[in-house]
Amino acid sequence: MKSIASFLFLFISVSISTLGQAQSVASVSRQQFQAEVHNYLSKQEGGEYLYAHADSYRKLVNFLVRKQLGLIHTTKKNAEGVILAQDSSRTFDASKTADDQDETSVAINHLNKSVICIGANEDGDDGGMFTNGMPVFTSTDKGASWKSYRLPQPANSSFYAEGDPILAADDKGNFFYAYLAGDGTPYSGDICIARSPDGISWSNATAINININVSGSPDKEHMCIDNSPTSPHYGRVYVVWFEFYNNPSQKGEGLNVVWSDDKCQTWSKPTILGIGDNFQEIKTNGHGDVLLSFTNSAELGQELFVSTDGGKTFVKRLIPVPNSFTLYPERNPGNGDNTLALKGSNGFRSFPYVAYDVDPETNKIHAVYGNYEDTPDGTAAVLYYATSENNGVDWTTPQVVGVSNPAHSSLGFDRFHPWVSLDPITKEVSVLYYSSEQDPNNILSAPYRMKLTDAMKDLPEVLHSQFDPTIVETEGGNQLPFIGDYNGSDAYDSIYIATWTENRKGNLDGEIYAYLSYPKPGDAGVGGNPIVIHSSKLWLSAPYPNPINGSTVSLSYYAPHSGHILFGLFDLQGKQVVALAEKNVESGSYTDQFSFGNIAAGTYYIRMSSGNESATTKIVVVRE
Repeated sequence: MKSIASFLFLFISVSISTLGQAQSVASVSRQQFQAEVHNYLSKQEGGEYLYAHADSYRKLVNFLVRKQLGLIHTTKKNAEGVILAQDSSRTFDASKTADDQDETSVAINHLNKSVICIGANEDGDDGGMFTNGMPVFTSTDKGASWKSYRLPQPANSSFYAEGDPILAADDKGNFFYAYLAGDGTPYSGDICIARSPDGISWSNATAINININVSGSPDKEHMCIDNSPTSPHYGRVYVVWFEFYNNPSQKGEGLNVVWSDDKCQTWSKPTILGIGDNFQEIKTNGHGDVLLSFTNSAELGQELFVSTDGGKTFVKRLIPVPNSFTLYPERNPGNGDNTLALKGSNGFRSFPYVAYDVDPETNKIHAVYGNYEDTPDGTAAVLYYATSENNGVDWTTPQVVGVSNPAHSSLGFDRFHPWVSLDPITKEVSVLYYSSEQDPNNILSAPYRMKLTDAMKDLPEVLHSQFDPTIVETEGGNQLPFIGDYNGSDAYDSIYIATWTENRKGNLDGEIYAYLSYPKPGDAGVGGNPIVIHSSKLWLSAPYPNPINGSTVSLSYYAPHSGHILFGLFDLQGKQVVALAEKNVESGSYTDQFSFGNIAAGTYYIRMSSGNESATTKIVVVRE
């Protein structure tokens, strides 16, 4: 069926978010800022180690030093229940702040599919999430409009929110929002979880209290809820994180797993695995087994840990990587910068993690994971897709994501940052990822969605235009390019939503984008109307269907201004093959049918132009 889709643009500006990302200002040089950071850390036992390894601790220290230097323009306040004065979909700014945002997470309400929530990191001159609480963007009309809210500050009044948002939904209509928090010392790091029945009213975030008797900092937590009625642990909430101790020789550094059977009021003692890396994901299957994926850089392997006793004990299973697992390159090791990155020594931080989802009825695991390898078309970040029906004991032969159809593109372009979502009702499986395949220089990237259900026969669908992930615009130009360590998506009963981060020259950095589709008849937004897109530029959707064996396609498009618009079909050499249409339109969103006749099979571009502006989308024509 026709998929009616929309982009929802949440525009945010830039500040600090990760190591090396202190914003330069006229009165404080980068060297001065780094000196103040060193002075702060010298007063914290083990602070230098945690600052170098734990993102959450580093982000909060950077914020506290900026605040100390007078670079933060507001003081900490309780922002519970902050609501925009007007619909954010009409303002181009979901948070009403000039803040940098990244690392999106999203969830759909299982009892009311009209309600969708997006969470993100946020930083800015007003302190962002540190002073105002974690942001949440909520739609109550299936994405037709969005409003921005704030979680209450952590219940511990001395804590600041540190980020790494993860959203999950249970089958009783509740949202759970996990994030990191602390007070900037190596002894306070914790994970807080807030709850909401509607995405608008949120409980005061309660902490797991993981560091009562130890000194360290948690990082990159992930959360899931056992929503299977056949599970002996039905309703249980699981949280996993990597724990950095201020003394790395202390017992317990590594992956920790806890669970709660009373909606996050009390928690089990941690199951400590003592290994792990950068980002891990936790899920459950229909039997109540706990599945935990992570990338083990020390052993150079993609791994899955499985627990059949509710998280008390785990066994390790290897996930196959055909050409031997290799991490992404280090940014600039000669200068002591060992950050894993793509796009060269000036590239952005990235990590080849595992993303997956599980069918709650068949227990089939659908996993997509990264590798960095030599290909016939050059060295590139590659994504593999494999499945397992016995908890990771056996796997299908891995397939390369994005190039299963020879008409699409080659192996030599970077594909990275995957996120996998399985719709438990329709069983459709999708992976969201970035790809550089449109850029011959392998720098510019765009988000893609690929359906994995039908042996990856579908062509990937590009969700937005290209952007440069290595760009960060600051006064001093000293920021480390960063688009977050992960993206997010969710799927439930025919609704699919994907969210990701883009940095664009000339706009605000750290913009959060979202794509939604509703393939069910009569389920296309409010009252059956197309979902509105809002942008400052021309926008053209991917065509439907694509590939096409006929001569008529459906296109959604957006015109930011009233005017004359031309539509044409072009070949790969840029020559117009068919003039599709001329239209005089008012500012707004439209969905129309376009016919191009009996043209030859091949790959073409549809171009929409108005004055000096244009937008293009690719279409593949097949003839039987």
